Amino acid sequence: TGTYTDSLRNYLNCDSIITTNLTVSFSQPDLGKDRGICFGTTLFLTPGNFTTYLWQDGSIKNSYPAIATGQYWVTVTNQYGCKASDTMNIVAIDTLPVNFLPADSSLCRGNTVSINMVGYSKYLWSTGSTVSFIGIKKPGTYTLLITDNNGCLGYDSLNIFYYNCSAVWIPNAFTPNANRLNEIFKPIFPAPVSNYKMQIWSRWGIQVFETSNSSIGWDGRYKAEPQGTGVFIYLITFNSIDGIAEKRTGTITLLR
Repeated sequence: TGTYTDSLRNYLNCDSIITTNLTVSFSQPDLGKDRGICFGTTLFLTPGNFTTYLWQDGSIKNSYPAIATGQYWVTVTNQYGCKASDTMNIVAIDTLPVNFLPADSSLCRGNTVSINMVGYSKYLWSTGSTVSFIGIKKPGTYTLLITDNNGCLGYDSLNIFYYNCSAVWIPNAFTPNANRLNEIFKPIFPAPVSNYKMQIWSRWGIQVFETSNSSIGWDGRYKAEPQGTGVFIYLITFNSIDGIAEKRTGTITLLR
């Protein structure tokens, strides 16, 4: 490329000066912008169509498989022997966690396993759901394919097991003495129940407590007054996870 000047003389001995601007067009190699690649994948660098190639490690192929961070460069030659180079940096490799779902779970039938995988751009559960949250109520293997903001993919799975548990477990004593241990009397349900009600009476037939909320227990008080050590009678009714009406009666010992 440049400006070229030549002098010509004809048969009459006249001179002429000719100036020519010559531009040699040569496509430049282009490896692309600096970027990161996903862990475990290969980025093939292709500078374009040329006659010869020379990569940073001596390779002479027309493409180069980049699998790690670092600087990559290539010098190319066209059919006229013109040379040019380009450089590209892989600045970071995006790494998704290998195991991002919770561990396998075994729990009582009727409970829900709630999982919320925030922080990714796309989700695809084995259930077909495409949102970050899932509530699992049935046994089985559940898988999730995630895509992060760099387009990298991650895959994980977990197993959920359900088994039949006792409908309710009821303690036989409690100690409401302000030491934050065993302060409240209430039944423990391994699985959700409905139509719950608990009533408690003293030995003299006085009803000292009643609730329809299974998360609320008796603190040993009646009309805000602490009750003394003694035996109390309870009646607990509820519908199990299968909708079966259940009833439990017995005694609870209050210790101070």
